[in-house]
Amino acid sequence: MAKKPDITTIASGYYSRQALNTNFENLQDGFDNTLSLDGSTPNSMGADLDMNSNDILNAGTVNTSILKLDGTVVSTSGLSAAGATLTSISHTGDGSTVAFSTGYQAFIKDNAQVYIDGVYQNKAGYSISGTTLTFSEAPPLNAGIEIVVSRTLDFGAEDAANINYTQGGTGSVNRTVLTKLQETVSVKDFGAVGDGVTDDTAAIQAAIDECEVLKKPIFFPVGTYIITSGLTVQQKEVHVIGEGSESTILDFNVSSGVALDCGYSGGGTFWGWTIRDIQLKGNASGAETNLLKVNYPLNGKMERVKVDFANNVGVRLGRPQNFVIHASEIRNSDARGLIVENDFISGQGPQLFVLDNSTIKDNGTTDGAYQVAFLNGAEHVISNCIIEGSTSAANIFLGTDLCKITNCSFEGGTGLGSHIQIGSTVGPLTASNCFIGHNNFNASDAGTQSIDAQSYVGIVISNNQFQSGGRITLGADEGNKYSIIDGNYGLDVFNDLTDSGTTDGKIIYRNSLAGGSTDTVQTITDGDTTPDVRGVNTLHTANTGATTITRFTGTASGDVFSVKVGDANTTIENGTYIVTGTGSNLTPSSGDLITFVSVAGTATGSVPVAYVIHS
Repeated sequence: MAKKPDITTIASGYYSRQALNTNFENLQDGFDNTLSLDGSTPNSMGADLDMNSNDILNAGTVNTSILKLDGTVVSTSGLSAAGATLTSISHTGDGSTVAFSTGYQAFIKDNAQVYIDGVYQNKAGYSISGTTLTFSEAPPLNAGIEIVVSRTLDFGAEDAANINYTQGGTGSVNRTVLTKLQETVSVKDFGAVGDGVTDDTAAIQAAIDECEVLKKPIFFPVGTYIITSGLTVQQKEVHVIGEGSESTILDFNVSSGVALDCGYSGGGTFWGWTIRDIQLKGNASGAETNLLKVNYPLNGKMERVKVDFANNVGVRLGRPQNFVIHASEIRNSDARGLIVENDFISGQGPQLFVLDNSTIKDNGTTDGAYQVAFLNGAEHVISNCIIEGSTSAANIFLGTDLCKITNCSFEGGTGLGSHIQIGSTVGPLTASNCFIGHNNFNASDAGTQSIDAQSYVGIVISNNQFQSGGRITLGADEGNKYSIIDGNYGLDVFNDLTDSGTTDGKIIYRNSLAGGSTDTVQTITDGDTTPDVRGVNTLHTANTGATTITRFTGTASGDVFSVKVGDANTTIENGTYIVTGTGSNLTPSSGDLITFVSVAGTATGSVPVAYVIHS
């Protein structure tokens, strides 16, 4: 390669000597700018070498202090280009040996270059198999043999640290690929396969342990992960995240104990912990006690999680506070699907637990246990759920205070169980201040109670729809009192077993029952000024002349009853035995409903006083 000289054509002999000398000088300059083939001078570049988009062939070793590819300086720790590195290995010929190691597998001859005493060897003169290169003729004695192999670039931590990453967009900054990849931890980073065959237990626990050190979530890509012993999560930052409850499956085949045990081993708040977009699948023939157990979760959430085929309990929560199960499914547990109870260390009760937009189905089919059990605590809410498939026990057991069940659909129900059991005379365990309203109860058989209130203080059952075989029973336990059964539609049977005398304090009003109303209604005798309300929750007036009611007889402290005014002639006296709250007599209009509660010890003797609580 030479710089093109300027040569003058000599047409005649006139001035020919001067022209010849000029041409020779220009040729000399051209040769001085020529790259020699034998390695002699000049070969000293005084300017950049422009290949005009052509390749440099058979270059051998490139010896340079700085190498740029696409304008980017390549690290001196190793030559890299387009995902490959060049590796060189040297041998010395002995005049007879034809096979030599390449160090790395070249796969094809185009990935190798061979030199003997610095002279490039034609590829027709050797063959390559695996990591062995075989010459067709042995190299001479003491000949220097150099084999250069192009191998795939191994991207390790050092390589990722040298590659820049930018998110793009205004304000984004450059980072390394290493820091980007380390933002999340995948179980596959630790060798989990997720093929539904390989035992991934050790790999998953190793990933969890590392996440606990890093305080980072753990990610399960799509797959079925076989797990043969229990997993433990003991740091609140280790959120469990999958890619969907039908595509990421943790398949537990655990012989004993808890399949997934979450919470601090020594107690304390498991604050903000979440699990989402994953399926926990048990083995109905195994022996795990709980498929998922979480102790003391605070401000946490279980979202879009499917819990299926637990050998014993599907989900067990110990003292949840502000914990939500949302858009999830718990089904096919041999025993209870969901238990909410005291935490397993301090014994304190749960507070404010929410189960919403979820399905609880076909649990307790083997062991005959409740599908959902609230064993203690307060402020639990079940809303917008489908509860289906009770057998010999209740779908939901309430043994808590301030519990609310609304806008749920109860399907199925066979055997001796019930859809909702409130409290229990066995134990006993009493529920208080609970509200059950705006639900739909469907398809109970003759042996099933839709709502079975066994032991309670203060319950409201209101505005529920009963489709087929709807039954409500108020139990005979002597402590049962303060109940409002109001506005329910479609009941087949209403069993009021509470004391029909003076101890209940109940309002049963505006319910629709096959064959009539469930209201215990009594019409006051025309002109009666001291009507008897014993065993009655609603009094109707039909006075034809002016009548002033001065006292209600037959009441006991705590009784709640109402007066439905059916005329314009009745006055309620504010006096010794009735307190209207206004300081004056009431003169209600026809159609008014006035509710009273009896309070003992405020009048002469033991006669209770009736206080107006609503008018």
